[in-house]
Amino acid sequence: MKIYIGRFPSDRTLRRDPDAKQKKSIRIDRQDTWNMAETLADIVLPMLKQLRATKHGSPSDMPAFKDETNNHWPQMSFEFYKEDDEKAWELGHKQWETAMDKMIWSFEQVCLEDRDDQFHSGVSNYTFKPSTVGQQMVPAAGHTATFDHKGYAAYNEKIQEGLDLFGKYYLNLWD
Repeated sequence: MKIYIGRFPSDRTLRRDPDAKQKKSIRIDRQDTWNMAETLADIVLPMLKQLRATKHGSPSDMPAFKDETNNHWPQMSFEFYKEDDEKAWELGHKQWETAMDKMIWSFEQVCLEDRDDQFHSGVSNYTFKPSTVGQQMVPAAGHTATFDHKGYAAYNEKIQEGLDLFGKYYLNLWD
């Protein structure tokens, strides 16, 4: 994979050439799509972290923003309106930070090469015995390996929550 994404044209460039576009060059190789989820996570994760650190706003559809009174006229400026709007404003931004933290955590997990190891325990020891269809793998002496299916399912649900938020707010990922 090789990607080049240039700067947006400056105001000066746009005055000279109103049709100027951002320069982009993207080449995808076959191996880039072998495990596309992890390939994209390697790119998305640092972008999410940078956005979290430099963001200047929050999506307008955060649940707390719906609690604003929208009464900004001078004659409607009772103190309790202002206080409630400030609380809604602060809570809305906090909700966006929480959503971004969940997205970042999920992409961090997808980037881990050994993320499933935490659910395996014990020693794996198998032997093969003949069967009617060839060889059958059966546990041998000293086999104590187990897998935490419930923990694995809960972990993947938590990852999916962050990925779902990424999809939900995809068009809001800008600064």
